[in-house]
Amino acid sequence: MTTITNSKAEAPEPLGLPHSHIALFLAKLRAAGYSERTLKKKRSVADAFIKWSQRNGSELHQLNEDCITAFLGRSPERHIARERFEKSALRLLLAYLRRDAGVPGPLPLPCPSPVDELVCRYVDYLRKDRGLNENSILVYVPFVRDPSVPT
Repeated sequence: MTTITNSKAEAPEPLGLPHSHIALFLAKLRAAGYSERTLKKKRSVADAFIKWSQRNGSELHQLNEDCITAFLGRSPERHIARERFEKSALRLLLAYLRRDAGVPGPLPLPCPSPVDELVCRYVDYLRKDRGLNENSILVYVPFVRDPSVPT
């Protein structure tokens, strides 16, 4: 009995963002109701980001907002609409990776004073418990501070 084996061994996937995460990310977006056309565009951005991160030696646990900024600045030609779409797609991807793939989130900034500590806790509450976006947080946070009391 002769056994036929595949002579072409599979090479290990390079460091960086594995393609398997992209498939799972797109499946989540598909379940959320994104159109196939939009998913195709987001996959294109994610694939380009994978190649870029592998060329730059970035490992999965190192991916963060700075990597996205560097990726967006990779080309001297700036197409504003394309850059906005890429930024949006990569923010969704990073959120997915942090939630489902164990990529660490940004380190919290230290709060230097007791007032600043309370403001940080309030911002955290607005973001996590109330689900507000950054623009809404910027509107609400100034009301916490009493302008007549120095910090």
